[in-house]
Amino acid sequence: MQVFLLLFIVFHSCKGFAKKESQPWQLVTSEFTFEVRQFADDNEDETFENQRALKLRTHVEKEFGKTKFTAILSGRYDDQDPNRNLIWPEDVNIRTRAFGKYDLTAGYKIFNFSAMDAFNPLDSINARIFDVSIVNAEKMGELALGVSLEKFQGTLSFYLLPNPTRPVLPGSQSRINLEENLDSAIWMGSNDDEPDWDDHFLFSWEGMFGDWDALMIFSKGIDRSRTIVGSDDYRITAGNAIPNSTKFNTPYYYERYLTGINLVGLLGDDLLKFSAAHAYYLSETEIYTAEQALARSSDPEDLVFPPDYTSVALGYEHPLEHDSGMSSSLLAEYQSIFFAGGENAAGFPLANDLYLAWRINFNDINSKQLTFAGVYDLEGNQEGFVRLEYSQRFMEVFRIQTGVLEYMIPDDSSFTGYGIFRDTENAYLNLTYYL
Repeated sequence: MQVFLLLFIVFHSCKGFAKKESQPWQLVTSEFTFEVRQFADDNEDETFENQRALKLRTHVEKEFGKTKFTAILSGRYDDQDPNRNLIWPEDVNIRTRAFGKYDLTAGYKIFNFSAMDAFNPLDSINARIFDVSIVNAEKMGELALGVSLEKFQGTLSFYLLPNPTRPVLPGSQSRINLEENLDSAIWMGSNDDEPDWDDHFLFSWEGMFGDWDALMIFSKGIDRSRTIVGSDDYRITAGNAIPNSTKFNTPYYYERYLTGINLVGLLGDDLLKFSAAHAYYLSETEIYTAEQALARSSDPEDLVFPPDYTSVALGYEHPLEHDSGMSSSLLAEYQSIFFAGGENAAGFPLANDLYLAWRINFNDINSKQLTFAGVYDLEGNQEGFVRLEYSQRFMEVFRIQTGVLEYMIPDDSSFTGYGIFRDTENAYLNLTYYL
């Protein structure tokens, strides 16, 4: 009923478009990116060492009086990994003003709730395209029906998110070299297998909290940031977990309530950042994981489900000016996750990690930038990654981005953690042409 009511308001507000002078279609931007990645030789005949892809992204808009239609679409063709051959919506929606103060939105939308470079506990509303690069999980649009208004010295928003987008995971022909493609994802909620259409929602408020830029959210939805791969088709017999089939390639995502806050403020010239989130999952159904199947374990203690958790992230950014006219920033971020029961049973990453980065801006006409960055697991698992990246524009319509991504991954790392990126360290080059 809420969905139909909101749609009625949107279309009622749009009545009379034909009587108003509309603006022409506007091509805001279109860009083509040629992507190349060179992987280290892993001595496996089944995997490739070189990967090429072509990505297209276009952004068009049209205004009808007080109403604006926006379409931002992306697509990619990859000659090695067919799982990456897809077209996806980012922002494809219609937005209008109703009754003088309500902004109504209907369509696909990307939500940006990030405040830091590496650790963003609140920025998990959208599904993503998970790739062999931990720093390149592209967001996909979520179907959203929303209303926003100015309230409490900020912007108060409510969105219905009735049909969660399924994330895109690496396939059998990716560099990760899975034995077979993963099945379609299954939502696990209070009634276990949840329907595709459900009562998911998001409340958010963004404004000033004293001298701090603030964001607060409360949502109910599917947590697509944490993947458990395996099967829920098993039985407990004589104290042993016995699978009923040999198929363990289904990704499971759990329904949850997420509550949290972001704060960003100045301390002199420095920037301080704080983010905290609490996740409460609606199902405790355990999964017989693919890793458990490989180990042929029947121990019920090895069954996995995501525990409730509280995540806290702190960030600090210090600007530096140089005599050459260049400037740079030193960044430090730390994230700690506190799990119910005190144990990260599912092996999720970034539970106690430190991020350090140095970003150098050349401040010239070509926007040259050089970044050194890395994440390290402080729990003693010797997991993490380091990245060196350089980017610049040239000839006004081109941009080049190149770098090296190197992982630190022990042999016993969990598939739900850094382990999925084993043997995927690479050098990359992205060349973008802007129309």
